[in-house]
Amino acid sequence: MADVEGTGRAAEAELAMLAELARAGNLAERSAWAARWAARLAAADAAVLFVVDPVHATLVSTGAFGEAATKSLRKTVSREEGLAA
Repeated sequence: MADVEGTGRAAEAELAMLAELARAGNLAERSAWAARWAARLAAADAAVLFVVDPVHATLVSTGAFGEAATKSLRKTVSREEGLAA
C-alpha cells in the first residue's frame, strides 16, 4: 500500500512517542518525555516543562530537554511573572 503524504512515518513517530511514555515510571521521567516531544513537535532545540505547585503560588520546572534548557531544571517561577527567564 502506498504511503499517503507521509502518514506511515507519522504513525510510526506517534507509536514511538507512546511507547516511550508507557516506559516512563515517575513524574521526572514523564516530564522529561513531555519536554523532549514538545521540542521535537515544535522543531525546537530545547523545551522546559513547568507544573503548578499546589501549595505555593509558583510554577516549578520538572522536565527539560536540550542543553540550553537543563539550566532551568528545578527552577521556580512566580505565577504572576508570566515569563520564566
